[in-house]
Amino acid sequence: MAGANGNTQLAIRGESPVSSGTINGWATATVAVVAATTTVATATVATATVATATVATVATATVATVATDLGCLGDMAAGRAGRAQDGRMDVSTREADIRARLADIGGDRPGAAERALLARLIRSFAGNVPGKVDRLAELLRGGDPEAVRDHAHGLKGSASNIGADTLSGIFAEVEHSARDGVIPDADMTLGRICAEQALVLGLLDGLAREMEPNQ
Repeated sequence: MAGANGNTQLAIRGESPVSSGTINGWATATVAVVAATTTVATATVATATVATATVATVATATVATVATDLGCLGDMAAGRAGRAQDGRMDVSTREADIRARLADIGGDRPGAAERALLARLIRSFAGNVPGKVDRLAELLRGGDPEAVRDHAHGLKGSASNIGADTLSGIFAEVEHSARDGVIPDADMTLGRICAEQALVLGLLDGLAREMEPNQ
C-alpha cells in the first residue's frame, strides 16, 4: 500500500514511478563499479610493489657486482651490522642527491659543453675514489689517527662535491673520530664504505653515460 501511495504521489507531481526492477538494476551497476574500482586499486598497488621490488633487486645486483670489481665484497659482508645507520640502500634517494648536485654545477638544462664537463667530473671521481679508499683502509689498520683524519677529510670533500651525501657522511664520521684520537673499527667502517661506494659508483656510471655525447 505504501508503495502504491508513493507511486500515486509521483504521478500527481508529473513524475514517473521507479520500478523495483530499475532500482535493482542501479544497485547491481553500483556494485559492479565498486568492484571494478577495487580491482584497479589492487592492480595499482601490485604494480607499485613489483616496481619497488625490481629497483631493489637491480640495486642489490649492482652493488654486489661493483663491490666484487673493487675487491671489497668481503669488507662489505664484514660491515653489514654497521650499515643500518646509513639507511636503506635506496637507489632513488642517492640518485636524486647526485642529480641535485650536478644541477648546481651545470644548471637544470645543461648544454653540450656543461654535460661534457659533468661527465668528466663524474668519471674523475669514479676513477680516483677507489684507490683513495684503499689508502684509507691501510691507514685505518696502521694506527695513525692524524693520517686517518686528513685522508678521510679529503674523501669527505670529494664525495660531497659530487653529491654522494651518505658516503660523505661516513667519511666525516671517520674524520671526527680520528680527530678525537680514536680510530674506528676498520672492518666495520670499510664494510659501510664499500657498500655505499659500490652503490654510488653504479649510479655515477649511468649518469656519466647519460651526460656523454651520443648517449
